[in-house]
Amino acid sequence: LKQIDSWKDLMFSEVKENLEDMQKKFQDIWTKLNKVNKKLVNTPEYAELKEQIQIVGNTIEALVSLNEPVYDDNHWKEISETLNVKEAANVKSDGGMFKLKLLWDNKVHEYKTYLEDTLSLAQNQQKIKESLNNIDEYWKTCEFKFIDHSSRKEIQILETVIFFEIKLVLEEHAGKIASFKSQSRNLTAELVSRIKSKEQQFQNILNCMELWY
Repeated sequence: LKQIDSWKDLMFSEVKENLEDMQKKFQDIWTKLNKVNKKLVNTPEYAELKEQIQIVGNTIEALVSLNEPVYDDNHWKEISETLNVKEAANVKSDGGMFKLKLLWDNKVHEYKTYLEDTLSLAQNQQKIKESLNNIDEYWKTCEFKFIDHSSRKEIQILETVIFFEIKLVLEEHAGKIASFKSQSRNLTAELVSRIKSKEQQFQNILNCMELWY
């Protein structure tokens, strides 16, 4: 367990490159603990040692959750406030210029479940952001093909096949937007705004297409 003191001196920005080694060493300690003489298992000393090792394990798992690239500034702000480590608010910009001792001293192991939930939330938000970006890219390059009206040559209308192809994609994308909208309470204000904007854009496109067809 003396190894822990050296871990506490690591900068948060250095954690990623050391995580694998930390996990391996923890696993070695846990394995040795389980090989202790059975006569010692029920002693107070064993119970105290086991608790200390479990804290190390939960701390490492918390660090794993923290070392994911999906967090935005708003996530780090919330995390820093929850953990009471103000330096964590700047991880997005400075990579984490503070020692792990701050996290250790503020009992980051007790927030393992919270951090796992926050990571899951951030990952879902990232997926939605990427999906919105892909949707935006499609409509930037989508081509509307027009043909002459059959009886009024001065008027052009949307070509039938193109109309139904675009309408199909529009309905598919609108379905995704509706799904994202249903998750609004778990999304950032930026994503909620993008979703509302896209919802209105799709309605406008559909209205125009029906006028053109």
